[in-house]
Formats: sequence, C-alpha cells, structure tokens
Amino acid sequence: SMCREEPSEGLSALLKEITKGEHASVPIQTGLLQDILPLASIEYFDNVQDVTLDAVNLSAYKKSLRSSSLSHVLPKLESHEIQGKEDLDGYVDTSLVYTLMGENSHLVKTHALEVLWERQGGEFAIMTEEGSLSLSMFADILYETVATEGEWAAARRIAQLTGKYDDRLEDVLLDIIIRHKRLGVGRAYSSDATFTEPHKSTDIVTTIDRFSGSNMAEKVLTQEIILHLGYLIKVEPELFENILTLRSWYFIQLLVGQISRQENLPFGEAYLALLRIAPHDIYSRLRATLKAFTQEVTDFYQQENLNASGTLALNTVEASIVSEAVESDNWATWRVESGMLGPRKATFYKDIWYLLKQCSALVIGDRYRIESRVGSEFTLESTAGERGFALKIDTLLQDIHAPEYRQLTIEALESMSRLFKQNPEFHIENDLILDVLIGHAVKFAWEQRFGGEHYNDKRSEAWETFYKLSPVETDQAFIGALMALIRT
Repeated sequence: SMCREEPSEGLSALLKEITKGEHASVPIQTGLLQDILPLASIEYFDNVQDVTLDAVNLSAYKKSLRSSSLSHVLPKLESHEIQGKEDLDGYVDTSLVYTLMGENSHLVKTHALEVLWERQGGEFAIMTEEGSLSLSMFADILYETVATEGEWAAARRIAQLTGKYDDRLEDVLLDIIIRHKRLGVGRAYSSDATFTEPHKSTDIVTTIDRFSGSNMAEKVLTQEIILHLGYLIKVEPELFENILTLRSWYFIQLLVGQISRQENLPFGEAYLALLRIAPHDIYSRLRATLKAFTQEVTDFYQQENLNASGTLALNTVEASIVSEAVESDNWATWRVESGMLGPRKATFYKDIWYLLKQCSALVIGDRYRIESRVGSEFTLESTAGERGFALKIDTLLQDIHAPEYRQLTIEALESMSRLFKQNPEFHIENDLILDVLIGHAVKFAWEQRFGGEHYNDKRSEAWETFYKLSPVETDQAFIGALMALIRT
C-alpha cells in the first residue's frame, strides 16, 4: 500500500507533481471536491474486449440525487429568484450543475436543465456519487419525479425538452378530418398551422413547435388538448356541431380566461396556473367548456372589455388619424422590414411613458407572459425621457419574434399615444393589452369590408389582409377597436 507511516518515494514524487500542477505532461487541477467534481471529464470506450458493463441502475442514481452528501454545501437558489430559464442564462456550466445537484426546487432544476441542455446537449455528462450521469438520464429521473409528485408545469417542460410526444396524434387528426373538421395548432391563424388532411404525428408535433408560444410547457399542453379533443369528438360529437375548425390555442385561451375569472388572476398568472393543472383536470375543464361553449366565449370576450373614465372626444378621434409618412406598394413587406429596424420616431418611448399614465398598465407582446406587463407605477419610478424605461419597452418589443407583428405593435402604440395625448382627461381603468387591441382591430377592419358573418372561420384571411393595409388604414382600425372595446 502507498499509505504507510513514511510516504514511499513513488507517493512523494506524485505529490510533488500534483503540487506543480502537472504529471507526465498532463495538466492537473486541484481544489475542493465540490468545486472540481462537476468539471470531471468522461471518456467512453466501445466494444472493449472481454469486458461487460452492467446495465445502468437508475434507481441508484435517484437515491444518490436525493441524498447527495454534497447537496447541503452547494448553493441553493430560491424559487422566487428564478422565474424562468432566462434568469439562469448568465450562469456558467459549473453553477448550473451545482443547481441540478443542490437542494433546489424541481422547477428551478428544470430551468437549469434546459439551459445546460441547450448549451451542451443531452449527452453532456455530470458526476454523481454513483458515477457519470448524462443530462438525458438526469432528465428522465427528474421527469419521473415531478410527474409522480404532480408538478405538471415542470413535467411538461421536460417532456418538450427531451422530445417526448404521443404517437396517437395522427389518429386523432384522422378522427377529426373524417368528421369534416379542421385542426388548427399553435397560436397562428394561418393555413400553415391548419391541418385539413391526414399527417404523421411527427409532422403535427413539428407544426406545434413552430407556431406555439415560447413557454415549452405550452407545446406539450397543446398535444394534450388535441388528444382530449380527439376523444371527445368520438364520444360526444354533438359538442362540435357548430365548430368547423378546432383550434387548440383558442381552447387554451378559453381555459385561461376561465381560471382568470374564477381566481381573479391577470391573464399571465392564469396562464401559468393552467400549465400546472393535471392532464385529467384539463380534460374535465375542456369538456365543461365545450358543453357551455357559447357562454364561455361570451365570458371570455367580456373580460377584454375596457372600463374608461373621462371623455373621448370624437372630433379628436377623427383628427388623430395618422398621415401617410411613407409610401409602399407592398405594406406587408414594409412591415417585415420596418419591424426589423424598430421604432423610428424620436419621441416614441416618451409618448409611451405619458400613455402609461392614462391606463393601469400596458401589456406589450405575449399577454400570457407576466413579464410583458408594464404597470403605471413605472411612471412614478422613472421620467419620460429616462433611458431605463426606453430599454424596458424596447426589450418587450424585441421579444416579439415576428418582425411584422412587432411593427403592428409599434403602430398600435403610436396610435394610442397620439389619441390619448389629445384626450388628457381620458383614462382606462384596466390594463391596455396590445394583443387584444390588435386582434380586435383585425376583426374591425375585416367587418368594415366584408361584414361580420363567419369571421371566426375567416381569421387567417383577415390577418393576411390586415398586414397588407397601409398605416392610415391600420390606425383607423386601432381606434375603431378601442371604441368597440369601451362601448361593449
């Protein structure tokens, strides 16, 4: 043995080399085990002669991860400090491994897993007391744990991260199509997101991923909604008699609205609450929504109505219509190009600051993201020309991935800023949600041209038409939509 009262020459030589930081021309790193263990490298050997490796025992890893002797010395992150994986983007890989191995909540671990997976892939190896463990193996363990404990938001995120999907999706699509219905997936009202003929499950999943929101759990929830719809259309087809296109996102919105009303929550918080609900409860809520579909739709749209105080003078409404500052023979292309550049007006951010003083909040971008809301209290914490406020608004605009929709949002903000400035006594007591305003503007513009009959089945065409309108025409539509939301 090398461990005797007097160190052997071999041990002494080895210790000297370790102290120097090199052995046989190989660099040596020393330090506390808790610091260097996550950095250990793994080398794989395939087809080693006369050597048989035992199958991986995941149960041993589960026990190791739950009772690691390192967990109590690793830094712990509070759940309220980590709202999403974006909060971990600045962490180095070592810190992310610490987060996985430490005593953190499962949701925080899920966010850390996502960031590390995006950087290194599922085969990236981390060290545990049981040995090497790949991220994909860790994900399987964590998925089983959170699913067993009913943490469905985390379970859905991990399922999306690891590419889990239900192969029955193609069968459900066929069941829907043979009943002369169409299936719309994701948030887009476009033909690319609508299935009118059979497709493979992988095609459906790809389309869901393309047209869903940024929250990974939403994509898996969309699969669940489709599966539930497929079952219900077989056992209770009468629930779908007056529905031509089954849009998964529309049903998600109705469920969010339902939770918002029942629990008195803003849309963003209600959306997160929905993602935490168990699949069987999602089914029950969806079935109840279909049974009272007309009333649910009415209640949902009533939530979008605005309560206003003060007077909105109609003569200023007419006078506020924007003049044509640019010319184009293709406004849809112009919006894509302009949306890439961002706001051009010098007073844009200052105007938004003043607009914010006349409503309870502005919700810019995805209304189902809590981060999209800018409360009027920001006007108390900043000045009209403050750079920090401008950066906050610009960040929300940049979070809108489609440049053409980003440009529409800019136009809507400019339209509202101008209108409210001309009516300083006018005040909206609710949040002014730009997504809602733009959606109603699309509906307003379509009905002005073609009437309101069958609008829900023409949404895709209505949006395509709206993008082709000039800024003067969209400005009129934004104002018309605001008036409709107030009067309803």
